[in-house]
Amino acid sequence: MRRAVLAITGLAVGTPLLVALKLGAAAPPATADATAASNTQGPTPTGTGKGAKSTPTKAAPTKAPAKKPAGTRTVAGTPQDSPYGTVKVQVVLDGNKITDVQAVQLPQTEPRSISLNERAIPQLRKEVLAKQSADVDTVSGATFTSEGYLNSLQAALDAAGVGA
Repeated sequence: MRRAVLAITGLAVGTPLLVALKLGAAAPPATADATAASNTQGPTPTGTGKGAKSTPTKAAPTKAPAKKPAGTRTVAGTPQDSPYGTVKVQVVLDGNKITDVQAVQLPQTEPRSISLNERAIPQLRKEVLAKQSADVDTVSGATFTSEGYLNSLQAALDAAGVGA
């Protein structure tokens, strides 16, 4: 009987506490961004009537636009290992525009790899130049080479500071 009373008392006290904690955790904490946004609604009147003054509030700082890199440059990607060998590319950029992509290292150990590369690399290059991004589909049948090519390309774009 004593255990039942203790269990019921514990449930009666504990359940509201757990619910209160759960509800408190569900409410998002106030952030500095929300506070700043509420403070940038325009001038705040400091008086009433004809001679009322208004004090402007501070505007949020704006981010300066990113500068476009000038000139042509070549950036090498990191080597990417695959089950058939290493893939590495370099990208030629004019500013932020991809003007060329060259495979500088490809799997060459098996005749099938060489054959797949001859078909896949030109297709990948064409799609990258068209899309101006490493976000292109892999070539069917050459998945490992395609993934290595695109990962190496993305590493080169990241190193060049190009958001692709």
